[in-house]
Amino acid sequence: MKSIFTGGRRKVVAVMAIALVASLTQVSSSGAAGADTPKRGGNITVGIFDSFPGYCMADNLANSSLMGARTIYETWVEQRADGKIVPYLLKSFEHSADNKTWLLTVRDGIKFHDGTPVDADALLINLQALRGALYINGLIGKTPKSTGKLGTAVGFTANIQDVVKTGAMSVQITLFQPESDYPESLYASGRFFARAPSQILGADCSTKPVGTGAFKLVTTELTKLVVTANPDYWRKDAKGGKLPYLDGITFTFLPDAQPRVSGVKSGSLAATMFTSATEAKQIKDLQKNKSITTIISPMDYYPTIWMNHKIAPFSSKNARLALSHALDREKWLKVRQKGLGMVPDSIVGPNNIMYNKKNYAGFDLAAAKADVAAYKTETGKDLEFSLPYVSASADATANAI
Repeated sequence: MKSIFTGGRRKVVAVMAIALVASLTQVSSSGAAGADTPKRGGNITVGIFDSFPGYCMADNLANSSLMGARTIYETWVEQRADGKIVPYLLKSFEHSADNKTWLLTVRDGIKFHDGTPVDADALLINLQALRGALYINGLIGKTPKSTGKLGTAVGFTANIQDVVKTGAMSVQITLFQPESDYPESLYASGRFFARAPSQILGADCSTKPVGTGAFKLVTTELTKLVVTANPDYWRKDAKGGKLPYLDGITFTFLPDAQPRVSGVKSGSLAATMFTSATEAKQIKDLQKNKSITTIISPMDYYPTIWMNHKIAPFSSKNARLALSHALDREKWLKVRQKGLGMVPDSIVGPNNIMYNKKNYAGFDLAAAKADVAAYKTETGKDLEFSLPYVSASADATANAI
């Protein structure tokens, strides 16, 4: 799926240099990209299309709200513009010959927003929280324990057999099965944040994010996140100058595309995001505006429909196959996405490490009809389901129609 990040030229550079600098630089503590002479100071507002449900392990932020959270948080490893995963808050990662043991060493001199050090203890607590070990501790009366619920990271970290602190700044991970690309798992599409132990172990894990990023929390609610510059941020720009450039950012949730379009055109929004899944028309129109800079993300993912496998009808494989085979993705791309993107031939895009065309259930109407018949034979019922939409959003209503 493509996303678009738009705004006035000088202002977008300022946001990108902070919010997305990690994907544009190497692993040193300097190197922020941006304008030759960046403007310092000021507060801006950024429009996004996702809300902020929370910041604990079980709170999986969606695309545009993830961008907002990543001004507060950083990750242990980061993905460069060329796709390579490199150490970030980590100084290094090393692996055994069989790729079942990984030694992670933390970079010196970094602190969380609460003043506590980023060290082996912090890394250990983060890893144990992600894999659910601290949640289990709470159930059986052991410490340390987390107050948050289990998240999707539990399945994502299921290959971890053990995590052991080996030094003041190092942790060793032992895996059940060899994993040559373990750093990609540790990155998790930028979602495995380095959270301060005080957040993980505290009662307000979901509402009080504490990270290492260029900005610190001011206030957060479901529809808005306000952050202010971290005066003790560890990174410098390419010339050794202090980061961040901005004094603060407000991320505001605008579910309809039109307020984001109007905002970025009028200047009330310094930048905004769109998705080609439902907002291709707005993207193409804004690309024609020479006073606006647009940045298009690579094809890592496609627009997707997520089915609940726990309940009928999609607890049945036949139902899932019927829907997948019935989707005319070529027509979807032409009509709904206005040609922005490509026809999928895998569950993820060709730039994604998981790209694999084998057994992909693409458009095949005859197969879809056979799947529907198989579902009726299996269950004795016709295949019926409903798709939800946000009734408060004019765009969602139009798309549903």
